[in-house]
Amino acid sequence: MKNIHDNIILKYIIDFEENKITFYTKTEEGEKVNIVFEDMLVYFFEEQVKENIIFDIEESEYEEFISDKSEMLKEKKDFGWPIVYENIEKLNMFMKKNTYKYYTLISSIGMNGWVVAKKMKII
Repeated sequence: MKNIHDNIILKYIIDFEENKITFYTKTEEGEKVNIVFEDMLVYFFEEQVKENIIFDIEESEYEEFISDKSEMLKEKKDFGWPIVYENIEKLNMFMKKNTYKYYTLISSIGMNGWVVAKKMKII
């Protein structure tokens, strides 16, 4: 797997048709590295600046997303976020059945956030 520590985010594209987010980055040596989140369910990014530098991306199980974002889930449930669901137990079953992961983007500078998706590839 390619190293993404200290990569600069050049741009990112959110493709709702393909349910995919692609980060286009480059290493300190100038090598281009793409980070692709496939079968994306939901995402959130903040503190975006002109030069965003990645520290790490941590992978966790979907249960951590439900725990970490419990207040957000309560606040946004009536708006169909992240999907339309009856209760947390149904959301939990949906995420388990569909094998979602929770990816946390940690930056050295700039953009932080997270993505819930089935898979992350570094190419």
